[in-house]
Amino acid sequence: MGGENEDVSKRRSRWGSILLYFATKFDNLLDECLKRASCCDSFMWRLGPPLVAFGAVLILAVIKVGMVDVLPIIVLKTTNRYWAHICWAIFLSVNVLWNYVMGVTTDPGSHNSSLYRKLCEQAKEKGLLKGITTKRRPRLGEWSRCRKTGLPKPPRSHYDNVTKRLVLHMDHYCPWLFNTVGWANIRYYLLFQVHLVISTIYITIMTFGLFLLVIGSPHNSETTEKSQHVWHYGRSSSLGGGELVLNRTDKLNIVFLFVISVAVTAILGLFVSWNIQLILAAETTIEVQINKDAKKRAKTNKIPFRSPYDQGLWRNWCQAMGSVPLAAHLIPLKILPPWPPFPTLTGVLTEDLEDVEMMYTRDVRGSSSSSVTKSSSDGYRHAEWVSLALKEERDMVGKTRCRAADV
Repeated sequence: MGGENEDVSKRRSRWGSILLYFATKFDNLLDECLKRASCCDSFMWRLGPPLVAFGAVLILAVIKVGMVDVLPIIVLKTTNRYWAHICWAIFLSVNVLWNYVMGVTTDPGSHNSSLYRKLCEQAKEKGLLKGITTKRRPRLGEWSRCRKTGLPKPPRSHYDNVTKRLVLHMDHYCPWLFNTVGWANIRYYLLFQVHLVISTIYITIMTFGLFLLVIGSPHNSETTEKSQHVWHYGRSSSLGGGELVLNRTDKLNIVFLFVISVAVTAILGLFVSWNIQLILAAETTIEVQINKDAKKRAKTNKIPFRSPYDQGLWRNWCQAMGSVPLAAHLIPLKILPPWPPFPTLTGVLTEDLEDVEMMYTRDVRGSSSSSVTKSSSDGYRHAEWVSLALKEERDMVGKTRCRAADV
C-alpha cells in the first residue's frame, strides 16, 4: 500500500509539474501578446499624423490636377459646360475638405470633453451613477465604471487603447483621421467618405476615355488624335473634329487621376456601404463583434435579431447624423446628433424580461424552437438575448461552485 501511495503521489506531482509548466508558458504568452498589442497601439498612434498629412496632400493634388490640368483637356474653357463642371468640382471639393477637417479636429465625445461632463451631470441628477462598479458586461442602458480611467462609463461607450480615452458611442480608431470615430464626429466621418466616393466616381467617368487613349497610344512624347474619337463631352462639337494633343505631363496626370479614383472607389465604396448599414441598424463596429453570439442564438432559434438601440431606420439615421433634412448633408455644416445620446439617460432596458425568459425556457429547453410564434418573435430584442446569456452564465458559475463544494 505504501508503494502504491508513493506512485500515486509521484504521478500527481508529475502532472502538477506539467500543468504548472503549461500555465507558466500560457502566462508568458499572454504577457507577450499584451506587450505586442501595446506596441501595436503605439504604432497606430504614431502612424496617424503621417497618414493625415499624406491624405490631405493627396486630396489637394487630385483637386489641382483635375480642375487645372485635366478638365481643360476634356472640356473647352469657352463653353458653359466647362463652368458647370467647375462648379460641381468645387462643390465636391469643399464638402470633402470640410468633413475631413471636422473629422480630424472634432472631439468624438471623450472623457476630456464638455459633452461627457454634461452627460455625467445629468446622469447624476437622475441617480444613474449611484453604486456603479466596474463590470465586464453591464446590462443594456446601465452605467458602470471604466476599469482603465476609473470614470463613470455611459452605455455604448468604450475605452480606446490608442488614444487612451473613454469615448462615447465609440465605433473605432481611424488612423487616417488621427482620431477616434465616436458620437460627435461619426457624421463627418461618413459624409467625408460619401463625398469622396462620389468625387472619385465622377473623376473615373470623366477620365475613362482619355485613359483608354493614353494606354493605347504609341509611347512617344506627344499623342495626336481626333477629339471626336477620344471624348464627346464638348471638344469634338466645339472644335468640329479638331486635333487633341497630349504631352507626357498630360498623360501622367490622366493616368494618375484615373488610377487613384478607381482604387479609392473600389475600396472606400465598400466602407461606405458597410458604415451606412451599421448606422441604419443602430450598431457600431464594436457592437457588431459583441452581438455575434446573440445573432447566432437568434439564428439557431429562428428568431429575428434586432439591435436593442433600433428605433427604426429614420430615427437610427438621425441618432448618428443629426435630426436634419437629408439636403442639409450636402452643405458644410457643424451638426451634432440629438441630445442626449440614446440610451444613456433612459436607465436599464428591461422590457418584459421575465415573460421573455419564460418563453425562451419553454421553447428552447422544452419543445422545439419552431413553436415560437410570429407575434412573439417580433417582440424579441437583443436586450433579452444578453439577459439570457448573463443568466446562463450565472447558473453555470453556481453549478460549478456546488460541484466544488461537494468535492
